[in-house]
Amino acid sequence: MHRLMHRLCHLIAAAALVSLAFAASSFANPIATLSAPEYQQLSVARSQLRSVKTTTVRGLGVAIRVCEEMPQLTSLLELERSRCIYDVNLARTGFQVESTDRACSRQAPADQAGCVLPSYQAVRSAALGLLQAERDTVTNVRARGFSGTCARALGSEPRLVKKEARVTRDLAHLITAMRERDGAATRTDATRVITDTAAEASDQITSRSSLSACPHAVA
Repeated sequence: MHRLMHRLCHLIAAAALVSLAFAASSFANPIATLSAPEYQQLSVARSQLRSVKTTTVRGLGVAIRVCEEMPQLTSLLELERSRCIYDVNLARTGFQVESTDRACSRQAPADQAGCVLPSYQAVRSAALGLLQAERDTVTNVRARGFSGTCARALGSEPRLVKKEARVTRDLAHLITAMRERDGAATRTDATRVITDTAAEASDQITSRSSLSACPHAVA
């Protein structure tokens, strides 16, 4: 009887240690959760943006208002707002390049490069801003412990960072080429790259993922 009681005590102690270890692990690694305001504001903004036609000047005007009206209650919401604004600016400045290029082509050849360069630089500036916002988003989302589908829905996608980094490098090379040797071929290449970049930015504005995979607090 004494031996049975002794063994039972050991089993109870072991079970208690396992429970404590599990509790400590849960406390040290809580499930990453969006706050109620974060979930609500992100969902509302994304719902509004999905219905916007971002290939038109009017549509981009609507989109920028939605982005700018996002409350900056947390760092995650601030980053979502920044990414949204830079996406719109990248689409807007990119779509304007083609018409600017046509207008500049009517100037004297010696003046054409100086005419179009500011529009190229505006696109690269927007691309650099988006790149930084995406890098910061990856850092923020990882630091809060989000992962998998939820992390991607929140904008933590290293592949997007790599793509934006490549775009900014390509734009820098095109701007340098324009400064060193203005020519129709260089400008044609630049316009093509910028138009493609603007189209991708336009798609990103309206195609942000659902947050259904993200745990969230209830108001």
